[in-house]
Amino acid sequence: METEGDYFNPRASGNIKDMINSDLKSIFEFLAQSEPDTGIPRCDAIFVFGTTTGQVAGQAAHLYQIGKADHLIISGKHRHDKTEGPFGFASEAEYLASIATNAGVPKDTIILEREAINTYENTIFGMKAARDAGIDPKNLIIVSIPYLLRRAQACFAKNFPEIKTYGSAMSVNEDFFTPYRIERIKGEFPRFKKYAEAGTIAPVEVPQEIQRKVALIQ
Repeated sequence: METEGDYFNPRASGNIKDMINSDLKSIFEFLAQSEPDTGIPRCDAIFVFGTTTGQVAGQAAHLYQIGKADHLIISGKHRHDKTEGPFGFASEAEYLASIATNAGVPKDTIILEREAINTYENTIFGMKAARDAGIDPKNLIIVSIPYLLRRAQACFAKNFPEIKTYGSAMSVNEDFFTPYRIERIKGEFPRFKKYAEAGTIAPVEVPQEIQRKVALIQ
């Protein structure tokens, strides 16, 4: 578990920095909707949302190795504002699969979806790939960049309400919280409203205390 000091805004200092540490920690923990390993039962598969952060694949491999599921479903082409996959790979899915296999996950247990460029497409295309491969899950462990976990599960709740999901978050330290990622964390809240209105995710209820803390770090 991360300590409060692991959460920071590099542009803040002194007492303001201490306040933002605490607020950002609460916001991040709300977004990173997840269970400890002991709180996750054995599931039909581990569903991995595309990213260029390789530790996400490491988390999925860890779950596989401790027997939480027999299959990985990895979905992702590249970011919507990119034209190619990361680090010389054709897709994010193939990049993440390479990390998982290097960590000991058998290649024949991994289902790849290589076309999705956003969270909604990850969910829809990834489930199609799974079902085409003969996997029709009743429950899934969701693995993604941690601050995406709540929205990813809201996407499943809207589009596949019959599937029970459990979030699993990789460990992070203060180096994770770059200015870019802090902006992404703050940007999740308008996305909740926008995508719920568009019908691609289930509504996400944000507690007033979290709303207050988001306003403080804007």
